[in-house]
Amino acid sequence: MLKNIVMLIAEYCIGCLNGALLYSYAFKHQDIRQYGSGNAGSTNVLRVYGLAPALCVFAFDAIKGVLGMLLCYKVCGRGDLIVTLCALAIVCGHNWPVFTHYKGGKGIATTFGIALTMNPWIAVPAFTMAMLILAMTRIMALGTVTAVLAGAVAVWIFPNQPLYARITIPILFLMTAYQHRGNIVRIIKGEENKFEFGKKE
Repeated sequence: MLKNIVMLIAEYCIGCLNGALLYSYAFKHQDIRQYGSGNAGSTNVLRVYGLAPALCVFAFDAIKGVLGMLLCYKVCGRGDLIVTLCALAIVCGHNWPVFTHYKGGKGIATTFGIALTMNPWIAVPAFTMAMLILAMTRIMALGTVTAVLAGAVAVWIFPNQPLYARITIPILFLMTAYQHRGNIVRIIKGEENKFEFGKKE
């Protein structure tokens, strides 16, 4: 029990290592949350700083999810409850980091990393779907939320999926939807801003 508690704290702290904040502080001497949409995520980095920094930030946050899950598997095994709790702890650390006043990102890259570790055959097509929807609509939130929803449905359709994946990925979809609730309302109203490729705000 103590080992699991320590692991959950460690996973939360891993999640708190926010790529967007680290990049903006280290290379721009700024707080990314003061610019663009105010979100500490790769999408806002793309808006404010450009493509290359955004790709680096996305990769950092995705790898954070992968390494966090591999650490969980190594130390605690693959019990359904502990794996689910570790995954949620990582995303909670990213979204609500204690070290930066609980104002972080929306968890998309980290969710992708976690899903990639659990089942790449679901995560990669879902990511591809997000990119296709973005290319067609130029609405980032629509692509990401739809892709995570597709992953949450697919994990129940595909046979022989571990229970922890069938629990975790739908919960991560709900967290994604919650973090994008403002975007979803604007999409429904037709008021969501479209992304201008190749243009920094």
